[in-house]
Amino acid sequence: MPLTNDWGWQQLLLPQALRGIGQQFLVPPVVTMALGSLPQSRLKSASGLFNLMRNLGGAIGIAVSATMLNDRLNFHYERLSESVSTGNPQTEAFLARQFAHWGSVAGDALSATNASLANLHALVMREALVLTFSDTFFVLALCFGIGAISVIFARPIGAAPPSPDAH
Repeated sequence: MPLTNDWGWQQLLLPQALRGIGQQFLVPPVVTMALGSLPQSRLKSASGLFNLMRNLGGAIGIAVSATMLNDRLNFHYERLSESVSTGNPQTEAFLARQFAHWGSVAGDALSATNASLANLHALVMREALVLTFSDTFFVLALCFGIGAISVIFARPIGAAPPSPDAH
């Protein structure tokens, strides 16, 4: 189902719930894979390093996502703006309807023109944002898919021998 500007919390509830539930099942095995084979003497340092790398990975992921959102918004806005020109009959009809509405509300032609153009800008921006988030969600899903597939090919490391203090 494609993302549209009509989506609300109802459409995003299931994906968010699946993400939250999946995260609860994902974290313990990842921690076990990373730290499970280490001797007790190295576990404190390894746990600290693991948490540092987890936080660093999250920060990099957020930065990459924010950069992608910014770049894709500019890209989609430019592409959509190319289609919205004075020679386009649909654009002309939209502006005429907007001008008729705002002319009756604002009372003067300059205010009606400015309001009509502001509505056109808002419409193009809204659609550019929808396309941007759709692209970003797709890339994030692709990254998670690659991560899930890579876990299948991960080889388990043998358990650490018991420490001499354990006897």
